[in-house]
Amino acid sequence: MRRGTPLADTVRRLARKLALRDRERYGAEIAARDRMRLAALERAKDLVGTGRAADSKERTGPH
Repeated sequence: MRRGTPLADTVRRLARKLALRDRERYGAEIAARDRMRLAALERAKDLVGTGRAADSKERTGPH
């Protein structure tokens, strides 16, 4: 009689394998988005620090 792997263990192992694959695939995309967000925060911080935020808002209008 053959002893098999319990179904729950098989499902867990496959889910972990797929999660790792997805993480690798989308890792670069997520990192790029994080870099863009950080750059936007830095620009906003610079605008506020120089007092240009009010000028910028007047040019673009309210959001």
